[in-house]
Amino acid sequence: MRQTLLALAVTMSALASAQLSTLNSTRLELRYYNDMPNSVLTFGNPWPSVFIDDENVSAPSGFANRHVWTVSNDGGNTSYLFQGTDNFTLTEKVKLTVNGPQNKEAGIVFYNDLNGDHIFLVKTGNNGEVAAFAGAFPFFSFTQQYNDHYVTGSTVTMSVTYFKDTDNVNKVIYRYQDHFSGALPWANNEQALGPNTRIGGYLQVQNDPNNPNNGGRGDFNDITVSPANKVFPDNINLLLGKVTDGDKRSLYFSDGAPLRVCKFIVPSQSSYPVTFEVNGVSNYDTLSSLAFHVNSRMSVSGLFGQVIDLYDWSTGQYADSNTSSVTTAYSAHDAVATGNVGRYLGPNHELRGRVRIKQTGPASSSAWCAEVDEGNFTVAP
Repeated sequence: MRQTLLALAVTMSALASAQLSTLNSTRLELRYYNDMPNSVLTFGNPWPSVFIDDENVSAPSGFANRHVWTVSNDGGNTSYLFQGTDNFTLTEKVKLTVNGPQNKEAGIVFYNDLNGDHIFLVKTGNNGEVAAFAGAFPFFSFTQQYNDHYVTGSTVTMSVTYFKDTDNVNKVIYRYQDHFSGALPWANNEQALGPNTRIGGYLQVQNDPNNPNNGGRGDFNDITVSPANKVFPDNINLLLGKVTDGDKRSLYFSDGAPLRVCKFIVPSQSSYPVTFEVNGVSNYDTLSSLAFHVNSRMSVSGLFGQVIDLYDWSTGQYADSNTSSVTTAYSAHDAVATGNVGRYLGPNHELRGRVRIKQTGPASSSAWCAEVDEGNFTVAP
């Protein structure tokens, strides 16, 4: 059963990755609500970030200004449209700074014509409430469940996963920092995401007629949309070698823009001169299958060996290793979890994989590098 689920996850991932790998920008929908049109608005959206700053939000009447951004694959000209059969995770790091006591809020928003707006927010009101609601989002309060209260000016990780569970029901999982909602059934009559849904984030600043300096700023960084059955790297921990090109985003998709790690210091003949860990976070509370997927090649010809494996949180050791040769042509390999898959899921849903590469025979150059064009986790709940 585990192999079947993993095979299905890999197939779904290939289709979804091809589509989501085209996302390259955001589309700004400024003054979506524009009750105070004379406010001072500044903004920018260098991918994968957005900032929106709305100041002097003060008028004798009017409720609020709201500014929206959505992910795009055409340079921000149009929003990328998601459908009910799609499976994905939207993740962003959110920071809300404010001027004045009137309520401000920021967070994740989905929009479609069928259900309107779906909101997962942090706000200054209600003692820093953190909650998801509206549209077809099932209600969940991190403030009630975990006593989470947003602290103004702090940066927090927020995500929404939309997926079809093993019981064939479309569900959603919210993440706030290291807390998770668990899988909740999608809450509309159709039991599916509405057609042509736009996903992204928003800033809302409520009017304060008595404070001409009233304002707020939303910073949205590290915006990522991944297939729901993929966990992309949160960070890379370099143990041996030297990174000369790329970063964690180089490992999201096989797109010809790899992470390049070169031989640098060699402590001993038995060591692997290129060694690094890939760390990610799964939104699922449990896993039925897990694989660490790596697509790599060498910069020079010769004999090289690669070992990839998964970190067992129960023993503090790596296990389920996959050993292969590496050439100048890209080849993909998986370290597949066996036995109790739950041992690879950390206390805060962490996943960790390791890549080790060394020279095993003659090579055309002693100054060699490894290029890794994909390094992520394939999961099934």
